[in-house]
Amino acid sequence: MRTTIIIIFSWITTPLCQGETLLHCSPKPGCQIAQCDIAAEWMQDVNLGEYLNNNEYPLTCKWKSGGKPHSDENLLNIMYENAKNIEKVKSELKNSERKFVKTTEHEKELQALREKNQEQDAQIKVLRAALTSMEEKLKKIEKSNHPFITPITTAPPMKDSVCEIKTTNSCYSITIHKRLDIDYYEAENICKKRNSVIAQIYDEKSYETIINHSRKTMPAQENWIQLWIGSTINPLTGDITPTNAYMKWFPGRPRRGELNNEQTHIYIYMGREATNPRQGMVNIQPSFYRNGVLCQLLNY
Repeated sequence: MRTTIIIIFSWITTPLCQGETLLHCSPKPGCQIAQCDIAAEWMQDVNLGEYLNNNEYPLTCKWKSGGKPHSDENLLNIMYENAKNIEKVKSELKNSERKFVKTTEHEKELQALREKNQEQDAQIKVLRAALTSMEEKLKKIEKSNHPFITPITTAPPMKDSVCEIKTTNSCYSITIHKRLDIDYYEAENICKKRNSVIAQIYDEKSYETIINHSRKTMPAQENWIQLWIGSTINPLTGDITPTNAYMKWFPGRPRRGELNNEQTHIYIYMGREATNPRQGMVNIQPSFYRNGVLCQLLNY
């Protein structure tokens, strides 16, 4: 019995074609197609895979549509273009990967900056709280009659060449400001404008006269004043200039030694209450600010 096999590849679409190509196949002329029938008796003992690998299959195929098959050269060109496109895609993927890595790094940097900013904000809050606490403490100190910080309300300004406080051998006047804004050099200028110099005190009686007068003229809302005087001290030796100056030191003063070698100038710290023991003369740097000066009239 002869079995006829008709194989028709009606539609074959190859990915290498630019359009859809139709391939029509039929047995070669004169070919006994029945001999290819795997059911034929003579094929029972034949290895079909090996046979097909070593023999041409008895088919002939033609392009049915108007399209033409690609030549080997065309196929190579297409493969070359595909290879270039693949490399281009790979390059773009690498660029995208690098951009992604950079973006990730930037995000990490931004996160680190955010965390640092949060830490700084926390530190600023702590510093603000500490500053507020210090301001409150300063206000308490100012209200507690501290001998070195208390701001003073001014008395009426002294007129030029006025003898406000008379003693046996000298005539003195006082200038007081509201704030601690007079250093020793400004005190010199104040006295000079009044035809005076920064005062020297030579005896206890003159000192008590000046203190008592200052207490009487002290502004009602104030309890302490600080007046520059003209005497100086050598903190290393303890020597006073002028040598005949009268000195009545604040408890624990003067400051002496190498660490205090710049504290050469002197002011009087006095309170409203005469019985308060925390009064007297204090040595300090001339650049520090006090609120008043005791002037001594020239040619008196």
